[in-house]
Amino acid sequence: MASNAKLKFPSLRKDDVCDRSRPLEGKHLDGIYKRISKVIRFLGSVGLEVYQPFILETLPEIATKLRQVWSHYESTDRQSELSYNEYFRIFLESLDAKVRELKVLCRHNKAEMYNSNSKPRVTLIRMSMTLSYLFKDFKVFFPSNEFSEHFRVTKQDASDWWSRNFGNRVLVPWHEFQFRFGSEHCISSFEEAQSLKRDIDITLNDYVSKFEFDVFTRLFMPWSNILNTWKMLAVKHPGYVNMTYEEVKKCLEELCDKPASFVFRRSCTKLGFWSIGFVSNSRKVNQTVIRDGKSIVEALVEGAEQRLYLYPRGMDPSAAPDLQFLLSCRAKEQIAVSAEEFEIYSNMDSSFELCKICSENNKDLKLEPCGHLLCRACFKDWSQKLNRHDKTSSCPFCRAEIRSTQNIEISPFQPMQVLSNPQPQAAASAKAATAAAKAETASETPAAAKDLIDLFDLPPPLPMRNSERTTGAAAASADPFGPLSMIDTQSNGFVATSAAETAATGSKQWESFGAYDLPKSS
Repeated sequence: MASNAKLKFPSLRKDDVCDRSRPLEGKHLDGIYKRISKVIRFLGSVGLEVYQPFILETLPEIATKLRQVWSHYESTDRQSELSYNEYFRIFLESLDAKVRELKVLCRHNKAEMYNSNSKPRVTLIRMSMTLSYLFKDFKVFFPSNEFSEHFRVTKQDASDWWSRNFGNRVLVPWHEFQFRFGSEHCISSFEEAQSLKRDIDITLNDYVSKFEFDVFTRLFMPWSNILNTWKMLAVKHPGYVNMTYEEVKKCLEELCDKPASFVFRRSCTKLGFWSIGFVSNSRKVNQTVIRDGKSIVEALVEGAEQRLYLYPRGMDPSAAPDLQFLLSCRAKEQIAVSAEEFEIYSNMDSSFELCKICSENNKDLKLEPCGHLLCRACFKDWSQKLNRHDKTSSCPFCRAEIRSTQNIEISPFQPMQVLSNPQPQAAASAKAATAAAKAETASETPAAAKDLIDLFDLPPPLPMRNSERTTGAAAASADPFGPLSMIDTQSNGFVATSAAETAATGSKQWESFGAYDLPKSS
């Protein structure tokens, strides 16, 4: 019994790290480093399988990042600023508690730790995931070893809700978050609140960070129906599991005699994305991360129609709830083309709704959080190109990280709506062109303005040279993106100051480029 008590309550021990009234010193962090070193030495002798997240990689990375942050503040005599930073102190408390718990786990279960199927090893895997989440959270708010509170929640409506309730805070206690969240979305019981906490507070420290909130809202979007979506997927659906890649593999290997068995989980390495594991018709276990702009609901429904995902954890399909209702809840965002936008694009023989990459399809997808628009086919091709080169998911226009996507529907502008007085039209056109040029350097630009920037960066397509024309199968396989480095990160090509200047200089600017080439830095 005494052993169990130690294993359950190691975080109750207090020291200077937990005393927020006292400033931090280097010796306080040294204590954490020593405990991390002891855990690493022990686990290194156990012969752990390499799985992601791998604790023998995560712990050294945490220690290194912590040293870098402390050294950065120490070099500028700002240790006191870091000492009284609420986020940093809570992170240290959480890290110290989890390292102590790991130390107790290893000390009291030395023999069982060598058994990969033992309960202590399963506990170790869970703690590996928690430490990995804690580390990712820490890196978000100390991106260059300097604390930053400018992290942006991906979904705009969720971001607005956080700002209204918590302002610029990046971390709030769970009880405060629950009260505010419950005022927006009705939580029906204590048990439901506890289940919700397990899926939001993934660092298990009784706080909710802005990053954790962002991950949750991306997984269970849309914000307007987030609680119902979470219930249907995480509570009622038998295919939802909280496992690592290796655990899913072992789980489905037992179901290899039943093709189309599947489970889905939150990706441990790509937070905010879903992963689906399933048994193929050839009785092999496959796992895939959904990164083609689809929601988990869309992926599961389409997979069921294609008879890929039929049996959640090998159960009868009737055991899973009907997800068709959730599809209707993810309404398309409506974007209306204004008179000014219509006039500018018309003067360039183009249209706002036309995808500026392929110049064939209409835009139907918005990348988040940057807000750039393109068609789903081009986004799929771009994602596949990134995957082939092991690149992280980034916007093809601005190279910003893509955390989520939003289906959109653009309402074309009707020319008869333009006012008959030409003077207001001309003034509005000049104003829109000026605003588009200024928007290039703005930190937060509306989606419509951002698309105007794209128009200046990507000129109207020119007729293809005869040597570049492809037909038949060759045309079907042509890569519309050209080289991977299609947009220079330091320069977005040229920016015309007006629609007239663009029309006058466009042919010269792009004379040396092929039909699908994109601008290079001047």
